[in-house]
Amino acid sequence: MGRKASFSLVFFALAGVLIYYVHPWYVKPSRSQRLPRRLPSAPPPLNLSKRVPVALNRGPDVPDGFRGDVHPVFPRPTELQVAAYWDINRNQGRDGAFFSGVLPEIRDHFLGFEVSVPTHTYSERDFSRLLPAGELDSVGHMWALDLNKVSGFLKQLHPNPSMRLVAKGRRPGPDGGFGILRAVSPGHLDILFRVHAEFDVRPAYVGQGAEAWYSPACFLGRIVIDRKAGTVESFRLALPTDTHYNVHVTIADKGELHGWMHVDRMELVGGSWENAGRIRWAEQLEPSEAFDRLTKVFFKFKEIDWVPFEKVQGIARARKQPILAVVALGALDNQTC
Repeated sequence: MGRKASFSLVFFALAGVLIYYVHPWYVKPSRSQRLPRRLPSAPPPLNLSKRVPVALNRGPDVPDGFRGDVHPVFPRPTELQVAAYWDINRNQGRDGAFFSGVLPEIRDHFLGFEVSVPTHTYSERDFSRLLPAGELDSVGHMWALDLNKVSGFLKQLHPNPSMRLVAKGRRPGPDGGFGILRAVSPGHLDILFRVHAEFDVRPAYVGQGAEAWYSPACFLGRIVIDRKAGTVESFRLALPTDTHYNVHVTIADKGELHGWMHVDRMELVGGSWENAGRIRWAEQLEPSEAFDRLTKVFFKFKEIDWVPFEKVQGIARARKQPILAVVALGALDNQTC
């Protein structure tokens, strides 16, 4: 904790605990401001240029990734069929954290999504844009993903992904997607990545200039590459499901409405994962450590050495240091808050 001179001792009470007990805040429009049921034409494109996102914590040691046509790791054509899944508990509309006091069609809209394309075949050109510009040798090497290409993957889930996080009710961003080389062996490469995105889900019945956003906490992904065959052995890009709420939903017209929900499954998956567990890696990072490094590229506060709540009093007494307690009503390291 020496390099964090501004903090003597810090601990963090994560909102994932409190959110079970605290009703989320939302702004409820008056009856006269309720969203109209139907419009003769679709809403026009939104002007989002004035929304300045939270800055990334990306340093010069995280370069841009591959921007060419086909990465050298793929010496020959390769294809992989990827399936899309989007499973939602339709009964959670009764949850107090979900939209309250809205028209039934709005509630049904946000609970009724299905995948845009159930299966799609991706080529070496698609997967190349998820890789670094240079060699894949050094475990821990990180790089920025090509967001335009990542957007192409997300369109399999919904036709309108946005790689800029602009939903109202919070500061936009941080935007981006980053990959890390987690493990290497003579025959395989294991790459993890994290992507921030949301979906423009404006229904036809909202007013002109109105907005509706579906904001997943984040997307975490993994690619296992067969180096000898020059193919993608397995691929996965998924919304984490280990928290009580993993999606923030917003609709804004003359007022703003915010809701929180849990999606049971939202992922793209392809290839065989049976072999991945049997690979003997010559060098590797634990997945938790690799994902933690990716998270720090998005959020500078993750560099703070947080002290677990149950240990803070003893550590403070031993070091004769004061306690700075931070309590937040929301998860700070994903897009649900």
